[in-house]
Amino acid sequence: MPVPPAPWLPPLPARVSGADLPAPPDADGDGGTDAGTGALPWGLLDLPAEQARGRAAWDLERGEHLLVVGTVRSGRSTLLRALALAGLARGADVLVLDGGGALAGLAGLPGTGAVVARHEPWRAARVLQRLLERLDGPPGVPAPPVLLLVDGWEAWSPVLAGTEVGDGAGGGTGAEALLRLLREGSAAGVRVAVAGDRPLLTSPLAASAAEVVLLRLADRADAALAGMPVSLVPRAAVPGRGLLVRDGTAHEVQVVLPAQGGPAADRPPARLRVAPLPPRSRAVTPVPGGPGPALLLGHGGDDGGPVLADPAAGPVLVHGPPGSGRSSLLRALAQQRPDALPVGAGHDAGALAARLREVPRPLVLLDGTPPPGSALEDVLLAALDAGAHLVASAGGAEVAGAFRGLGARLRAARVLVLLGRGPLVPAEVLGRRPLPAPGPGPGAGFVVVDGAWTAVRVVAPTVTG
Repeated sequence: MPVPPAPWLPPLPARVSGADLPAPPDADGDGGTDAGTGALPWGLLDLPAEQARGRAAWDLERGEHLLVVGTVRSGRSTLLRALALAGLARGADVLVLDGGGALAGLAGLPGTGAVVARHEPWRAARVLQRLLERLDGPPGVPAPPVLLLVDGWEAWSPVLAGTEVGDGAGGGTGAEALLRLLREGSAAGVRVAVAGDRPLLTSPLAASAAEVVLLRLADRADAALAGMPVSLVPRAAVPGRGLLVRDGTAHEVQVVLPAQGGPAADRPPARLRVAPLPPRSRAVTPVPGGPGPALLLGHGGDDGGPVLADPAAGPVLVHGPPGSGRSSLLRALAQQRPDALPVGAGHDAGALAARLREVPRPLVLLDGTPPPGSALEDVLLAALDAGAHLVASAGGAEVAGAFRGLGARLRAARVLVLLGRGPLVPAEVLGRRPLPAPGPGPGAGFVVVDGAWTAVRVVAPTVTG
């Protein structure tokens, strides 16, 4: 006797690769691929009512966002990695806030604009700021979508809540910026997927997501927070097994294991990039930017490139506490410009005045400010009035409260270099609270030019010998 067909399909397999996924509905019979960037496959669906298997995919063309909820090692990072690789292959830019390091391997792939670790709060805020600028910018030619993937909401939530976006100038917190991206980002091509544990279901983000993936939970009853009865939650504890919830209905799903490798090498680079601050910066000869008076302050910015300043445009103030790297920066600048005049706070005023008379429009590198009303201060002020160029380093107390003399001139400098020596960079010279340092260790800070902030790792002197 022939064996009758089974009334249901076998259980979902514990391991699913991309080759196991059925063809998308609009594919040809030969098993074509998804059209454009519209759908990013990430799992295998069980459709018992249709006696079939389906393809779980994040449809970017709908402009909707995604929540992935599960405990540690439930498969949530694997799902985000699958989305990232699929998006990169289809031309989308990918930005990642990586709370646990599981997505660090995406850094450096063509099209990845940033993979930000939890200990980089300023860089995370900068990523959110760049995305908000995309929302607030004038409408133009539609650009490929940008995917923002947040892994580890329980780790990022306190970090973003305590980090201001917009260089501390009243731009709101990182948590508020992320919520705005969920609410308004679709119109600007920004798609957000957030992965986390149970608190994600009770967070303000939950109301802005059209789809929720419930992976393994510490308590199956927590599925009620997503409107699902516990009876629907799979009892299988295999990583990647869960429910896809949309519009009050749920289907069992198994997350696909992403293929090794990445997008094609000729894929265009990310249009929106926020590079990490380099661990060190050394002087190069000649200084980037061609001939002229420009000084190489360091490397940084969104592209990690050289950060320059022209002392001919006005004094440059290097501001920070002792041990922040401000004196090292002046030594590095002296190596760039052998004709510069290094001056200390205790320099002989008469000798300096005589030297200044010999050199037209000299570059003075002042390490520490002289006492107000001193002969040295008078010489320096006269030199500035005569057209001398000045780069000065000072601490907060030396210039933050100055209202006359050299301190007041430096306080109004067009170019400020703010440095710190710990997790915060003092900014009292601008009347602001300290900001999170853009990188670890001395030498990490910001260059502020006409109110525009650029993260920088200041250049270090070359050790000879």
